[in-house]
Amino acid sequence: MCKHLYQRYGMGNSDGRKKNISKKKSLPDETNNLTGIINDLSFSGTAIHDRGIIIDVNDVFCRITGYSREELIGASGLIVIPPRHHEFVKNSITSNKNDRFITQLLRRDGTIIDIEVQRKPIKYQGKMLSLVEFHDISLIQKINEELRESENKFRLLFENMIEGVALHELVYDTDGMPKDYRIIEVNPAFEDHTGMTATQARGSLATAFYGTGEAPYLDEYANVVKSKTPFSFETYFTPQKKHFKISSFPLSATRFATVFEDITDYKTIMENLRISQERLNLALEASSDAIWDWDLTSNTLYFSPQWFTMLGYEADEYETSYDTWKSLLHPDDVSQAEEEVHKTISSRNLPYNIEFRMKTKDNQWKWILDRGKVVEYDENGTPLRFIGTHTDLTEIKRVEEEKALVERQLFQAQKMEAIGTLAGGLAHDFNNVLGAMKGSLDIMETYLGKESLNNADKIFKYLGTAQSSSQRAADIIKDLMALSRLEKERHNPVEINLALKHILQIAKNSFPKSVNLDFQFTESPIYVMGDPTQLEQVFLNLCVNASHAMTLMRPENDREGGNLNISIDILHADDDFIRNHPAARAGETYTEITVSDSGVGINDDDKKRIFEPFFTTKDKDQGTGLGLSMVYNIVTSHDGFLGVYSESGQGTSIKVYLPRFTADDSVLRPAKETRIFSGTGNILVIDDEENILSVAQEFLSQFGYTTILAPGPLEGLDIYRRDHSGIDAVILDLSMPVMSGYDVFLELRKINPHVKVLLSSGFSHDTRVGKLLKEGATGFIAKPYSRSMLSEKIKDVLK
Repeated sequence: MCKHLYQRYGMGNSDGRKKNISKKKSLPDETNNLTGIINDLSFSGTAIHDRGIIIDVNDVFCRITGYSREELIGASGLIVIPPRHHEFVKNSITSNKNDRFITQLLRRDGTIIDIEVQRKPIKYQGKMLSLVEFHDISLIQKINEELRESENKFRLLFENMIEGVALHELVYDTDGMPKDYRIIEVNPAFEDHTGMTATQARGSLATAFYGTGEAPYLDEYANVVKSKTPFSFETYFTPQKKHFKISSFPLSATRFATVFEDITDYKTIMENLRISQERLNLALEASSDAIWDWDLTSNTLYFSPQWFTMLGYEADEYETSYDTWKSLLHPDDVSQAEEEVHKTISSRNLPYNIEFRMKTKDNQWKWILDRGKVVEYDENGTPLRFIGTHTDLTEIKRVEEEKALVERQLFQAQKMEAIGTLAGGLAHDFNNVLGAMKGSLDIMETYLGKESLNNADKIFKYLGTAQSSSQRAADIIKDLMALSRLEKERHNPVEINLALKHILQIAKNSFPKSVNLDFQFTESPIYVMGDPTQLEQVFLNLCVNASHAMTLMRPENDREGGNLNISIDILHADDDFIRNHPAARAGETYTEITVSDSGVGINDDDKKRIFEPFFTTKDKDQGTGLGLSMVYNIVTSHDGFLGVYSESGQGTSIKVYLPRFTADDSVLRPAKETRIFSGTGNILVIDDEENILSVAQEFLSQFGYTTILAPGPLEGLDIYRRDHSGIDAVILDLSMPVMSGYDVFLELRKINPHVKVLLSSGFSHDTRVGKLLKEGATGFIAKPYSRSMLSEKIKDVLK
């Protein structure tokens, strides 16, 4: 290699060696100078070429190319150039001018890097050599390429963003305070959102561009630049009449960018949604409905606040879950409710509609109407979302029950009217018979009292028995009339404690010993207005039923007996009371008599019918079914009402509500003893019953009157036409064949407008009585009547 170099540079023969000895001595200095040049360029790869042949390199060149110094010196410079660049590099290196170009370097390991080459021609020992420097610019190229790519991406993003983008520069006044900002650049979306072109925007001041006295949001943007902190906000931009969401970012000490989107449609949708939600809330509030929303995929439930409020709970008292809903259901309703839920979920588009009871915070039960629908399914038809509402039906149920009660009462009243019609007819005929019997007994007792008889004690004993039996028969007729509610006797003050003490004595003597009696009396007397016999019959009937419920009606293997309790209370009919007792009168004070037992109870179906005539749950030989019907009619005829509380197997409590009576002591004094009033005059008795005529004649004769008897209406009119001037009064039966008592009275009035007539009937509710009294009849006496009663009535008529 050295020999070759000597020959190339003129040092290859002996003459030359001798000739250049002196030069050889000086060459090291020149050579050293050349080597120093390339070694001083240690920051770049450097080589010296002689017509394309490398004659020297520095260490950097070797390190970059991967070749050793020995491998490079004497080799073609193209060894480190990729073949595709050979021609270009060869032409550049062999030229005699400075040159700078970019090409690529082929390293020993075959890798290629980008280099920048600078060639300088130098003259050495009379030869023109090339000093070649190169720099590894692959990193710079890569950075530039990435920068270009980044700029392209930014430009692509900038131009294709759906959000409007604008670059701005703050404009300051002489005091260094921001007074405006200039628009530097905008993207196409800016034009779409604002309706202004990029040409109009670029270079414009914000105040001029937007036509505002102050630059929009200048303070916000200036603070972004100053704090170097991004800031976002929503605003209604008046010049555009649009809502925007704007995000601003600092770019430099004076510049910032804004990215904004038009949210007007979103705001409109949200406002419409707010209005819709407000309307829904108002509608729900007005209807008091509650909402539930069940996510079936996550099994999570949402209950609206009204859902809890409806039941009296706070929203945080229970977790919102299916188990919470189930736990608050009435035990009797759980099975059906769950069945309906599962049926709706498993059957597509099946509406959900069910009524059930739910427990309130105060341990009451509210009726709820639950309606809903599965509103969302996946692509396989699997239900995803189930929503619905709760509606409080408690008040509606109460009104329905009241309506049903009124309908039952009307139905019962219609039945009772039919029974009453029958009872009225029977009562009249039966009272005629009783009148004769009772009158005859009175007469017998009067006459026998004047005689001295053997066995007088026995005779009067049996007469007394007959008298009491006939009175009892009369009382039965009254009961029959009470059943029909057609007979309403004059009511007197009745002391409830005293009436119940009578019932207690009867119960002690007649009820099984297995029935424990617990009657709670009040310390002070409590009065109601009524018929004492009828009211005692009410209490006795209820006690008998209670006793039967604990004895005769128990199943065969049940132990007989239990507790029969009676209590008395005073209640005022305020709003709450009337809401629960619709039959009550507002402001009235009621006496509440409660008869409770621990017997077999009454099921819901039977409870609806217990006051119907002839309805009974007892065996045929244990009851007629008239007892509670009579109770109902007696209580209602006393302006009262009843309450029944019972569950099958849990006993029964029946409450009797009667208006309380308060008066001074004079009203409550005992009735005076009966008297027989004597008198004189001629009395015409018109009746189709021979026995009644006979008894009336005897009674009137005992009183001192002269009696004229007429066995029928026509006979009576004939007698009165003939002898009316001598007749002082007429006793007229209202129910006779051929001609009614009403028509007879009218004929009597034609004969003598001032005729004194005492009407008589075994049916005191006969509507003709009231009419005739208004038309001039003097009085009325009900059959069967006693001596004392008739004597008093005749006295009053003749006054």
